[in-house]
Amino acid sequence: MKDLRIGVVDGEIDKIIREIDYVGNGKINYTEFLAATLSIQETLTEEMLWRLFKKFDVDDTSFISKENLMDAFKRLGRANTSLTEVSEMINAHDIAKDGMISFEEFKRIFHSEEKMTQMELKN
Repeated sequence: MKDLRIGVVDGEIDKIIREIDYVGNGKINYTEFLAATLSIQETLTEEMLWRLFKKFDVDDTSFISKENLMDAFKRLGRANTSLTEVSEMINAHDIAKDGMISFEEFKRIFHSEEKMTQMELKN
């Protein structure tokens, strides 16, 4: 497996896959991924979300701007992400309609994803 420099060795990755792989096919299917995501979301504390938020808010304005997202995509090697795509992402979660994502709006992204995931698992 390619070394991603994330501090996890192959044996640990294999263990994680085995724990999540309820079907037993050595792969993580969509439902298994959603179930694992629910487990992770339960452990997301306000402090953890704030630290994640600050990874985007690099100019320390207490908002995630389009420029912040463009910068984040560049850092992730996705420099080809367009301003239109970033604008659509912001608009989808911008409740205040101010062109930015506040911390409260950021938290709602995770809470709404959790509710959607729970609904999908019930169906």
